[in-house]
Amino acid sequence: MKLEKLILNMPSADHVGRHRTRTSDAHSAIQRPIVSMKPGWIEDLLLIDPELGNSGGHYQSYADTLRRACGQLGIGFSALGGRGSTAPAFDPINARFVPQWLGGALVNPFLGGWRMERQIRAHANARVSSRTLVFAATANHRHYAALGRWLENIDEQMAPKLSVLLRFPQYDSRRGRWYATAHLTRRGLASLGRAARRRDIRLVADSEGLAAEYRQLTTLPVTALPIPHMLSERRPRPQPGRITRIGYFGEARREKGFECLVQAIEILGKADHCTPFELVVQSYVRAGFEEQGAAAACARLGTARFANVRVLEGSLDTQRFYDEFLACDAVLMPYVVERYRTRNSGVFADALAAGIAVVVTRGTWMQEQLAQGFGAGLTIPEGDAAALAGAIVEIAQRREEMTQDARASAANWCELHDPVGFVGALADLFGFEAVTADTV
Repeated sequence: MKLEKLILNMPSADHVGRHRTRTSDAHSAIQRPIVSMKPGWIEDLLLIDPELGNSGGHYQSYADTLRRACGQLGIGFSALGGRGSTAPAFDPINARFVPQWLGGALVNPFLGGWRMERQIRAHANARVSSRTLVFAATANHRHYAALGRWLENIDEQMAPKLSVLLRFPQYDSRRGRWYATAHLTRRGLASLGRAARRRDIRLVADSEGLAAEYRQLTTLPVTALPIPHMLSERRPRPQPGRITRIGYFGEARREKGFECLVQAIEILGKADHCTPFELVVQSYVRAGFEEQGAAAACARLGTARFANVRVLEGSLDTQRFYDEFLACDAVLMPYVVERYRTRNSGVFADALAAGIAVVVTRGTWMQEQLAQGFGAGLTIPEGDAAALAGAIVEIAQRREEMTQDARASAANWCELHDPVGFVGALADLFGFEAVTADTV
C-alpha cells in the first residue's frame, strides 16, 4: 500500500514573493480583497440560486458568505431561491425554480427555464436597476435561456448586470467525450450569447480547468474566479490531549467516494493499528440522487456500529455543520476524478481556510491545489480503500505536524479565496470600479 505524501510547508520569507507571483499568474482575474465601492456604481447584489433552500450542500452558507461580503463593501444584498429558503438574513422569496424529477429523469430539460423566467419576472423585477449586479449561482442548461430572456425583457435603462456561474463539468476526461447534456448547455449558452449583444452579461467559473471546458461551448468569454471560502471566523484551537478527529462531510454519493470510505472503515475495523482516532461521517442520501451502491454503504455503516465512528445522519444546518467541521483535525475527500478533475469543492476550500489537513484523490482539482503550495495533507489513488485506510492512520499519527503545516499555509489561501475580493472581482468584470481602503 503506497501513499504519496504532500506535506507542503509555507515558503520561507525569501520565497514568499515567488510563491505569490505564481499563484497570481494562475488566477489573473483575481483582485486583492476590497473594502469599499465608489458611490454611484454597484448598489446591491441579487443572488439567484435555484438550489438555495435545499437542505443539503453549501447553498445557504454560500449565500450567507456573499451577504457578509456585501455588508463589508457597503452594498445591499438579497437572494431569490427555492421554496425552502426561509432564513431572514437572506431576504428570501418563496419561489420554486426547478421542475420535479420523475423516476430519475427530467421530463423536459427546458421546462424549468420557463418556470424560472416567470418567477424571476414576478419577484425580482421590482428589486433591480442598472446599478444591480445579478449573480446566478448553480444555474445549468435548464436556466441559461430563461436568464437571457428575462434580462432582454427589462427596459434597457433599468436592466441590471448579469453574471452566471458555471459550476458543473461538461467533459468526461476518462472516456474522452462530452457528457450527454453538453449539447443542451451549448444551446442555453447560445441564448445567453444572443442576449449579451444587448445586455451586460459575464460568465464565470470557479476553476481554470472548468472555464477552459466552457470556452469550447460558448463564444462568450469565461473568467475563472476562485471559489470563496465560507468561514465566518477562524478555527478555534483544539483542546490539548484530545483524540484526533477526522471527518467526512457531504452526501453519500459515488462521485464523493462514499463507498470507498465505508470500505476503508471496514478495513480499519479489522486492523490492529494501535492509533487512537475518531471518525465523524455524515451519511445521508438526498432525494433525487439515490444510488444503489451508496445506499448499501449507508446501511452497512449504520448497522456495523464501529466503536470509533460517529455517524451524522441526515443533512446539517449551517451551525451544526461548522461546529462538527471545525472540530476536525483532518477532512477526507476521496472524490472520483471523473467528476472532480476540474470541479472544485466547498469542503476543500473551507478546510484549507481553517488550517485543516486533507486527504484527497490524485488527479483532482483538490490535489492540484496542494501541488501549487496550498494546504497540507495526503493524496491517494482513486477508489483505493486500503490506501484511504492507511492515510487515516497516518494523519492520526502525525496530527501535530500536519496541523502546523496546514495552518501555516491558511493565510495565503484565505487571501486568494477571500469572499470580499470575490464580490469585488465580479463587479470589476463590468467596470464597476472598486477601491481599496487606502483610496476611499
